Amino acid sequence: MTIPPVTDAARSNRFLVGSQTELIKRLHSADADIVILPQELSLDLSNLISDLPVQERRSSLVCQHAPTMLNDELRAMGLNHATLAEQMVRSVQLFASLFEQNQVDLRLEVTDRQTCPKFHCDNVYVRMLVTYTGPTTEFIQRRQPDVIHHAPLHSLVFLKGHKHPTHQDRILHRSPEFFAGQKRLCMIINPSDSVAC
Repeated sequence: MTIPPVTDAARSNRFLVGSQTELIKRLHSADADIVILPQELSLDLSNLISDLPVQERRSSLVCQHAPTMLNDELRAMGLNHATLAEQMVRSVQLFASLFEQNQVDLRLEVTDRQTCPKFHCDNVYVRMLVTYTGPTTEFIQRRQPDVIHHAPLHSLVFLKGHKHPTHQDRILHRSPEFFAGQKRLCMIINPSDSVAC
């Protein structure tokens, strides 16, 4: 099987936004199934993550209690890292504000393999992913299926799902491929099923 060329999403500005205002505009636009808000974080977690077991934690996160709950989740994973927790809380609060959520569904995972190799679209309203270390989310455009893009590390990746009213089914995504010895720390946020968008 031939592996298609891989490009960096940073080279394709049509996927990226430069501000929260632009993010909101693109999320409501019918021409954007993926919207990426880059962020620069001075975090190098590779050494911390390399010693952690592969694991996944899921919880319903009450946004009002996000700092305490996220700190508890990270400690339970063996990650006692205040700066990482603060960054995660800010991302959760942004998501909650954008979609008027009082609570969100949170998934934190440390993995060392490609968990979902098939390009797909999720059956959700919208999903936000942030990769803090390791390989990042891959995506393709249906009209250019042989070109794989990688989201920039640390960026907030918003993926519209089938339940989003402006979803056009133009972008498919998957979890990334790994080299031997790599590990990935990722946070995934969905609107809570019990809260209307």
